[in-house]
Parts: sequence; structure tokens; C-alpha cells
Amino acid sequence: MRTAAAALLSVLLGAPFLAGCARSHRAEPSGVTLVEFEEGVDAGRMVAGWSGFERTEEGLTFVWAVGTSSSVRLGPASRAPHTIELRAWAFDFPGAPPQDAVVFVNGCRVAELRLSPAPADYAIATPWSVWTDGTNVLSFAFSRADAPRDRVAGATDERPLSVGFDRILLRPGAVTE
Repeated sequence: MRTAAAALLSVLLGAPFLAGCARSHRAEPSGVTLVEFEEGVDAGRMVAGWSGFERTEEGLTFVWAVGTSSSVRLGPASRAPHTIELRAWAFDFPGAPPQDAVVFVNGCRVAELRLSPAPADYAIATPWSVWTDGTNVLSFAFSRADAPRDRVAGATDERPLSVGFDRILLRPGAVTE
């Protein structure tokens, strides 16, 4: 069954979301993909819903997801179980409601997260059936997006910010603890 978020992302990406969610065979795991959101390195991976590259006071590069959806290309990968690891945080302001995210791989819903307003690490185990050999699309649907100028005294930023992303790591195999 299609969710409203999947339908929205389908329109944004121009592809049907439920096609291909169940696959009939597996392939050997491929290597690790790291997206650190660095200017000149990762811009080609960003499909839709991202701000420009920024730096924290400590010098870490990151991007904001703007609006209520964003997508990034991952891979090459194979039809195998993978773990997606994120370092991310919700845009926060006094009285902010929680930031929830629905996570999709190639249009298949793989997780729901409640994101902390402080940078935090998240790991999502995904089944082999959502992956294709080659490039894959990781998408997010967020519960809210707010412009800092509307929520923070003295702020002038008009972008509808939802989540800051420091990095996304894709590795073959299940989550290990």
C-alpha cells in the first residue's frame, strides 16, 4: 500500500515507488559507500531536497535537508542486505515538535526514525529485496520543515529546514553491535 510520503516522493523522483520492492534473487555484497556531504565530492549524489554545503564551528561539513523530502544516490551496491548508517539531527527551536522521518530505499519503506535535535548516529538494517545492482536511491520523508526566520528570534534564514546530515554510510551486511 502506498503512503502519502511515498506518493510525494514518487512525484518528486518521477518513478513508481512500489515497483521492484520484492526481488527474486540475491547478489554478493559490494563495497562500502560513504557520503560525507563535501562540496565538489558528493554534489552528484544529491538528487533533490538539499541545501548547499555548510560547515559547523568545528569544521565538519554537512547539508540541511530542505522541505519535507530529500533523496540521495548510493552505490554502486548489490542485491544484498545492507546497513545504512546516518549521522543527523533535527532542526530545533524552542517548542519544536519531534522530527520524524520515514526512510525509503528505491521507493520501499525500510524504517521510521525519531530524530534528535542533537547530532546522533542511526543504523538501519535493510533486506536484500529493496536493493538493485548498481546505483540506488535513498529517500526521506520528514514530518516537518521550518524556516529559522519564523521560529528563532533574529534569524533571517528563509529555507524550510528539516534535518541536518553530516554523513551517510552504506555497508553490506546486517547491523553489527
